[in-house]
Amino acid sequence: MKSIHMKEHFEKIYRQREEKEEELGKYSGQEWGRPKENKWSWGETYYHLYLFNDEMVSSIK
Repeated sequence: MKSIHMKEHFEKIYRQREEKEEELGKYSGQEWGRPKENKWSWGETYYHLYLFNDEMVSSIK
């Protein structure tokens, strides 16, 4: 039996994903442009979070 709560949860995740993609679409091609001299771009931030996550997963194994 499927839970209605799980269905609602996944629908929410899918809506949030669509909203995020719409918002980020406005910045297409600007992923690596820094907003200020000493601030990371969102591409750099995302990449560092990816590396951090990869490192954490590797250390757990």
